[in-house]
Amino acid sequence: MRSLLYRAASAVLRVNAVRPVVAALLRSFTARRSFTARHSFTARPAVAAVLCVLMGLPAVLASATPADAAAVQIATYDFEDGTAQGWGPRGDGVEVGPTSDAAHSGSSSLLTSGRTATWHGASISPPFQKGVTYQVTAYARMVSGEPSSTIALTMQRTPDGGDTTYERVAAATVTDGGWAELSGTYSFGADSTGLQLYAESSEATATYYIDDIVITSDTDPARSGLSTDFETGTAQGWSPRASASLTATTDAAHGGARSLAVTGRSDSWDGPAISVLGKMAKGSKYTLSAWVRLGPDTASGALGLSIERRTNDTPSYERVAAPKTVSEGQWVQLTGTYTLAYDVDFLSVYVESDTGTFPFYLDDFTLTYVEPKPIQTDIPSLRDEVTLTRLNAPLLRRGPGEAAAAGAQA
Repeated sequence: MRSLLYRAASAVLRVNAVRPVVAALLRSFTARRSFTARHSFTARPAVAAVLCVLMGLPAVLASATPADAAAVQIATYDFEDGTAQGWGPRGDGVEVGPTSDAAHSGSSSLLTSGRTATWHGASISPPFQKGVTYQVTAYARMVSGEPSSTIALTMQRTPDGGDTTYERVAAATVTDGGWAELSGTYSFGADSTGLQLYAESSEATATYYIDDIVITSDTDPARSGLSTDFETGTAQGWSPRASASLTATTDAAHGGARSLAVTGRSDSWDGPAISVLGKMAKGSKYTLSAWVRLGPDTASGALGLSIERRTNDTPSYERVAAPKTVSEGQWVQLTGTYTLAYDVDFLSVYVESDTGTFPFYLDDFTLTYVEPKPIQTDIPSLRDEVTLTRLNAPLLRRGPGEAAAAGAQA
């Protein structure tokens, strides 16, 4: 009987001890939402295995299956929230908006109407980054009564120092009799600005629906970080927020031989900006750093690092590094950490001044993913570490009248 009670008490202590660990494990395995790299995997087998080890029980963890190695979901647009989820009109007179008239899944899709040219349609700034291969899937259907048409997803971008390019991602013949799948892969290798993914049609005036647009990747770009040093002689993806002029120059450099000269600013917030959409995941933490120096004929000034994010075209601004005084002739580091807490369809980092429109140089920008603190996995079994010396015969055989005496002996 004493042995049975000993084992029961030990089990209770072990379960209570591992509860905080298991809770932390479950929290760490929570998947992130769309627009921010939702991972596809199952947490329960891993949690169960750790629980068994902590309780001193044998654990068997099944080997990985193809489903466990699923691609990373970068973004998904299903229009079930009653908004266009960042998609907007491309071309004069085009109207884009959610509708319940038809849906590939759920109850809503995105209706595009008012087109007068083949390249008119719905467009969005995609979370694409250089050097990453993406799989893009979408579904399209013509509005009832419309003739069949080729619907295509096309990428527009402008390589640094080059001309704007238009690259087809996926296409299919679409009718009003059912939903057609558009599927293809896309990647690009040159620093580019003005990225735009849009749906167009071979029929200039066609009206159509699109739905369930999903972007995945074999890697997670939200963990790979980003850096620019302008040693290529280009702006490496940076663009002006307004009328500022950005030029890679050898006039000054923090590291290497070049930096980015920022001149012709129209306001304190006008300066260099770079898209980090897809490089940051909701709930993840990042360290951002940039080096700045005052431009010619500028004796003093303060510069800071900020983020602009938008959801359904509503902008918000957050400071990463408060404006810091920069002395003439000196390079100053702007650095801070940032955790993305919202779903976004636009995300940009930019450098601004507290006041004035003075020129400055920018160099050696980095965005680094901060690994979360690991969960301790080498915790020994409590069965091997805890000796229940208090579970003695007098304690277990205590009768109704013996409680006070036992307490006095303790």
